[in-house]
Amino acid sequence: MEIKGRTISEVWEKSIQQIIKDDSPLIPTQHATMAKELQNMIMIVDEPFGEPRVSNKYSFPEKFQNEYSEFLLEPYAKSDILHSRICEYGESKLNQIEQCIKILQEDWYSRRAVITLWNPNDDLYSSFPPCICSFQIMIRKNKVDLVVVMRSNDAWLSAHPDMIALTNLQKKISKLIGLECGRYVHHAVSYHIYEYDYPMALKVFFV
Repeated sequence: MEIKGRTISEVWEKSIQQIIKDDSPLIPTQHATMAKELQNMIMIVDEPFGEPRVSNKYSFPEKFQNEYSEFLLEPYAKSDILHSRICEYGESKLNQIEQCIKILQEDWYSRRAVITLWNPNDDLYSSFPPCICSFQIMIRKNKVDLVVVMRSNDAWLSAHPDMIALTNLQKKISKLIGLECGRYVHHAVSYHIYEYDYPMALKVFFV
């Protein structure tokens, strides 16, 4: 399913409405609860820094969002796994962001500026591998687009602050390249609301 909108808040709200309206049965999860899921949710944000960035329907305080963003991507990630894989990947300690910027500075239309977070040697044996699998950075129309692929995304709790944090990363990368931010694309293979959050989502959106 593809959802387009001008702002992060608009796109996120549309995505929650789609999950609620979908009549598919709940599915089991590894977390001892059920979830309502849409597969291959693709959200396209035309103006990642257009206001309002944060939806007034998002139920968690701004403090949580700021702390979450810092945890995820400060300086690019405080999380040990994310930071090491983004900035110190593999035995060579490759800084993938720096290398991708170099690729794009040499060839604006390159399709090779891909940052990989998935490590099959570890993640296929882990119960809690990273939700983010990859980023792709592209320059189109003289702006920096960011495409993020996630294997799993909690639509109610995490998707909104994920998009805020990841577009902050997009802005950092854009400044390093010397261009403005373009579109942000968020592809969640499993996009879901857990059963225990579903009543709150219904209350916020439809009551």
